Amino acid sequence: MDEEVKELMKYKLLFEKSPDPIVLVGGNGEIKMANPAFLSLVGEKADVVIGKSFLDYVVSEDKDQLSQYHKKRRTDPRTAPLRYEFGLLTKKGEKKIIDRTVILLPDGETTLSILRDITPYKQLEIQLIQAQKMEAIGRLVGTIAHDFNNVLQAIIGYSQLLLSKINKNDPRWNYVYQINTISNEAANLVKQLLLFSRKQPIETIPVNINQVIDNMKEMIVRIIGENIECKFSLDRKLREVEADITQIEQIIMNLITNAKEAMPGGGRLIVETKNLKIDKAFASMRGIEPGDYVMLGVADTGKGMDEKIKQHCFEPFFTTKKDGTGLGLSTVYGIVNRMKGCVRVYSELYKGTIIKIYLPQAKTAVLSSAKPEITDISPGGGKTVLVVEDSKEIREFLKEMLETLGYSAVFAKNGAEALEQAKKYPVDVLLTDIVIPGMNGYELARHLYALRPEIKVVYMSGYPKGVLTEMNVNYPALTDGAWSE
Repeated sequence: MDEEVKELMKYKLLFEKSPDPIVLVGGNGEIKMANPAFLSLVGEKADVVIGKSFLDYVVSEDKDQLSQYHKKRRTDPRTAPLRYEFGLLTKKGEKKIIDRTVILLPDGETTLSILRDITPYKQLEIQLIQAQKMEAIGRLVGTIAHDFNNVLQAIIGYSQLLLSKINKNDPRWNYVYQINTISNEAANLVKQLLLFSRKQPIETIPVNINQVIDNMKEMIVRIIGENIECKFSLDRKLREVEADITQIEQIIMNLITNAKEAMPGGGRLIVETKNLKIDKAFASMRGIEPGDYVMLGVADTGKGMDEKIKQHCFEPFFTTKKDGTGLGLSTVYGIVNRMKGCVRVYSELYKGTIIKIYLPQAKTAVLSSAKPEITDISPGGGKTVLVVEDSKEIREFLKEMLETLGYSAVFAKNGAEALEQAKKYPVDVLLTDIVIPGMNGYELARHLYALRPEIKVVYMSGYPKGVLTEMNVNYPALTDGAWSE
């Protein structure tokens, strides 16, 4: 008998000291026993929990399913899963995601459940899926935007040519002017898409976000209007970040505009900055490196967002506004992600929204890259330009432009055609896209230098240097007029 008592005491000690919540549930669904870890999880005392239905701690959408499992486990145990996930509600109304393992005891009625709170892991999984989705959308958007940009540049170019040939008093001039203006607006939208997809080049310098906000204060106050109280809580010892000032301004304007539109009846807006040190735990959850960061926060007391909207708020073209483009927060996401920072959204329906942006502090001054020398080519003179471009729209526009400037122009869609044209015509200048079929523009120029050492070369591309490097298109060095590998 003493041995049985010792064995029971051992099991009781395991039950009470287990770090995982354990609960015994009777055939009628009432809780018969619960260990301290379970009491801590739900935030209740033992005298409240014992005798209460286990379903009282289950979220409404999962109650029916758990009730079915409870019945099946006692009538046909083989059809009830031994392990599954469900949503648990605490005394404070917090929702936890729980992994539950259920064991039917020998009496055929009572079950022993071992619970594990997997909420943090689920949140991390959701963030990972969202990041992967955003990355895939970014690649798709970047490809479409680049191709669409080629078409827009042709429209803008043709309209500019027309404007230069039509008298301003001609009624048609205004039509062309509107085409040019609207096309430029579309090009700006494409620019935002390229920012989101990380295909837009930026020049970074050490920037103090406080100074940017101070310079924008009057504009911010005018934008939000008189019915919104605005408060600035800025850390006056704020460190610098490596950034493009224009993009920091764009982030602030997008966040301020969103906050204003969330408070049509008025409210309160808070703009905050702070120096932070981010530890490994926080960094790993956000997909960034631990270290010193600057936090920019914008909080409003507006209508807020539910969980469904929050999951999609950074996607391009997703908007809840009647006349919104859906590019505001996606642009913010693209800029911040590119700067190796992260964005956090805290929002509850009808309680407001807080958006916090974390950017790495600048370590050293950033030197802007040296800009290539620009050769002044005077219009006219009968010189021949070999244009290599795979886009038909761009080729036709360049033909009009070059002929208007008094040049002869010959065209090729790829490197092989270009070499053939160079053998037929006395080419003075090569104007080539860098990314072309067959060989890249740099390789083409190297071959043409062998044919015509005196040729001048002008490169053009819709891709920034970083993307070209990723595509293994690197600028070759020149030594005394000869290419060196």
